[in-house]
Amino acid sequence: MAIASGLAPGSLVRRSLYGRDALRYLKVDLDHLNGGRKAFTSWFNNDFLSQISDYVVMEHWCSEIDRLGGDIEGLMKSDWTTYLSENCLVKTDRSTMAFGLEGRVPFLGQSVVDYAESLTSSVNFAAGMKSLPTALAKQYLPASVWDRPKHGFTVPVARLFRSAWRDLVIDMASNIGRLAPFIDANKGRTLLHDAVSGSVRHQSLAYSLLVYLVWSDFHSVKYSDN
Repeated sequence: MAIASGLAPGSLVRRSLYGRDALRYLKVDLDHLNGGRKAFTSWFNNDFLSQISDYVVMEHWCSEIDRLGGDIEGLMKSDWTTYLSENCLVKTDRSTMAFGLEGRVPFLGQSVVDYAESLTSSVNFAAGMKSLPTALAKQYLPASVWDRPKHGFTVPVARLFRSAWRDLVIDMASNIGRLAPFIDANKGRTLLHDAVSGSVRHQSLAYSLLVYLVWSDFHSVKYSDN
């Protein structure tokens, strides 16, 4: 009852889901049960929510999983046709081309892809995360390369919100109703204002909203009332 009413904490919701619902939630943390900090119903206004659901939004991705097996194998392979091609590779391509660089993705050679596709998930995780590339690295690289904490290439979003982006963020926050009428304007403004003040906990959400607003403004996106 607590889960269905949206009163349960996100951690409980995650543990209660199974099957397709669990895959969807774990993939994007975008659940229809109001259980997480990025719950689908938390950020959109009621008019928009009455016309759409997270099932519709995620249908392409869920269909890919079903097409590729409907299990953990399908989940992994679906990344090739969605997250990898539409996110990671796009960013790599654009960022390298913008600076006249040649980028190569070594794991995407045809023979490597064919071999990886033939393996089961149990082989990939037999000795921990990324066990196959780690085993290969151990043969040719020193421990200082493969035996160290994970380190990403992060943008100093928190600092930029309080400095270089400050005026832009305030301007975008005042225009949420025009640029993204499907967003709950009050929550969106609060999120962006908190980011500017440095008090927001979820900088990535504020950053995602800011990027969308800038994109919508740049392209003069028009929204229909229908």
